[in-house]
Formats: sequence, C-alpha cells, structure tokens
Amino acid sequence: MSDISARARDYTIEGLGRLQLLRGNYEDCRELIDASGQGPTDAYSRLWRLLTASEVALRRGAYSECERRCREALEKVEHVGAAPLRCT
Repeated sequence: MSDISARARDYTIEGLGRLQLLRGNYEDCRELIDASGQGPTDAYSRLWRLLTASEVALRRGAYSECERRCREALEKVEHVGAAPLRCT
C-alpha cells in the first residue's frame, strides 16, 4: 500500500470516528480513532487524531485525559505547521 493510500485510509477512518463522536457513540469513536493510527501516518493526521480523542474524553467527563491529550496536541502544532489551529 502506498503512503498516499495509508493517509487516505487514516483520514477516512478518523472522519468516521468524528461521525460517531457527533452521534454520541464514544466507544465506537475511540475504536475508530485507535484503528486510524495503525499504518504510516503523517503528523497532521496524528494531530487530528489527538484532538478527536481529547474531545471524546471531554464528552465522557474524563477531564484529566482530555487535558493530557490537548497538551500533547499543542506540543505537535508547531511541528505540523498548523499554528493557525492554536488558540491562546
């Protein structure tokens, strides 16, 4: 499988995970997010996976997990070149 195909796969699975998040199916979302990181992924995909995982934790009331994932995502923002995503 080419790198482009792996990225497309990860983005698609992460998108399906976001859909499950919006539906309130948090466990299904977590499973999809975990599955989306199995192949070679780019840094941007890893960042979005962290952000989605942090939102799942927030909605479940797991505030310390949410904070940990958000801090991890903030550390990656500059590396990814996604500085516009940072809200201060």
